[in-house]
Amino acid sequence: MNQKTSIAVKICGITKAEQAKTIVDLGADAIGIIGVAQSPRYINEKVRREIFSVIQGYAPKIERVW
Repeated sequence: MNQKTSIAVKICGITKAEQAKTIVDLGADAIGIIGVAQSPRYINEKVRREIFSVIQGYAPKIERVW
């Protein structure tokens, strides 16, 4: 039996828009950010909006997870 496997790649803990663009360039299917204030990778709403705005213009089909 020949079965195809599909794998999606999500990179989480993004803290900068430049990271998100690089991750998109490397072929990831999704990026994630941390919205829990106690986390060392926490980013506030302003930065989250900036990252997602950059990705929306740069790679509109990538999944954004918050």
